[in-house]
Amino acid sequence: HFICGPTPMMQAVETALKSVLKVANDKVHIEYFDMDKQAKQATNLHIEKKNTAKKFDNQGVVAEIILNGVTQEVGISADKTVLEACLDADLDAPYMCEAGVCSTCRAMLSEGEVTMEATHALTENELQEGYILTCQAKAKSEKLVVNFDF
Repeated sequence: HFICGPTPMMQAVETALKSVLKVANDKVHIEYFDMDKQAKQATNLHIEKKNTAKKFDNQGVVAEIILNGVTQEVGISADKTVLEACLDADLDAPYMCEAGVCSTCRAMLSEGEVTMEATHALTENELQEGYILTCQAKAKSEKLVVNFDF
């Protein structure tokens, strides 16, 4: 099922498909265009993969970024997303909308924890498998391993 249209209508159709008709999550696909509204309506989602040894005080993180077959360490400050830190480090990380809608910045979180405000471009299964949207992902652990080459 592919849904596109005004946000309230899409949300109503999605709810009906999943709750009333019991359609599986991976069979429902939504295409958002009103990115500003979507980002504001999103809930804060916590993603954890391969639990790291200890929590941190969000003063900065070292992330291991795997991109185009090259692994590089990148520092991520508390106010930056993974994507912003990659771009600040002159990495050619893929991105487009920067609102959690298009999935161009999708990567695999192999280690660490992040939170994301908007995850519209990812299915529930993708989130459970550890995919993140780097334009939305903010570190919640001392170390991250992010693989764009998944």
